[in-house]
Amino acid sequence: HAASLAIWGFHDRRLTLRKALHKILSESEYQKVLWRRWRFQQTRMNREAGLIFNETEWAKEWDEIVALASPEPRNNKNSARRRSMIMERQSSLSCAESIDANATYDSLEEIHVLALSYVLRRPIIVISDNILRDINGEALAPITFGGIYLPLDIPPMECHKIPLLLAYDMAHFSALVTMETVNEIPPALVPMIDNENILIPIQYPIDPGALI
Repeated sequence: HAASLAIWGFHDRRLTLRKALHKILSESEYQKVLWRRWRFQQTRMNREAGLIFNETEWAKEWDEIVALASPEPRNNKNSARRRSMIMERQSSLSCAESIDANATYDSLEEIHVLALSYVLRRPIIVISDNILRDINGEALAPITFGGIYLPLDIPPMECHKIPLLLAYDMAHFSALVTMETVNEIPPALVPMIDNENILIPIQYPIDPGALI
C-alpha cells in the first residue's frame, strides 16, 4: 500500500510509490490541475530568472517532468535527463533503488512532492534550509523544496489530517517522527517558520484554472 510505504518507511523495492506518482502525473483526473499549478509557479520563478517559455517549451518541460517520475531505470531510457536552466541551480531528490540494486532512477523535483501528496491524500511538510552552501559556508544556490504541500483539489474529508514530516538536507530526505512519551500532553508541535522566523511557504497554492 502506497501510504504504508511512506508512513512506515518500508523500502519501496517494487516502486509502488513511483508507479503511482507517474500515473497521477500522466493519466489521472488530477493531471491537468497539477500541470496548471506547476506552470503558474514555474512562470513566477522563470520571471525572476529572466526566462520566458513559449508553448512548445512549456509542453517539453512538462513532458520531462512526467518522464522523471517513470519507474523505468534511467539506463533503459533513450531520452536525456532533464536539465532546465533553473533546476540546474537547485538540489534534487536522491535516486531511488528497486529490486535491481544497480538500477538508478531520475531525481525528482518539487512538483513531484506535490503529486505525492495527492497520491497519499495527506499534507506533506518539508523542513529545509533555503540556501545550498559549500564546505566553507558560501552560498551556492537556492533550495526551494521547503514548504507545505497540500492535496488542495481533493475534498478534505477524503484526506488524512496528520501530515507527513520530512527534513531535506544534503540532497536527501529524512522522515521526522515524534518521540514516545508517557503522555501526549502537550501534543507534538511543528513550527511553521524557518530559522529567520519567516513562515514557510505553501507550495503550488494557485490553480489559475482555464487561463492556461
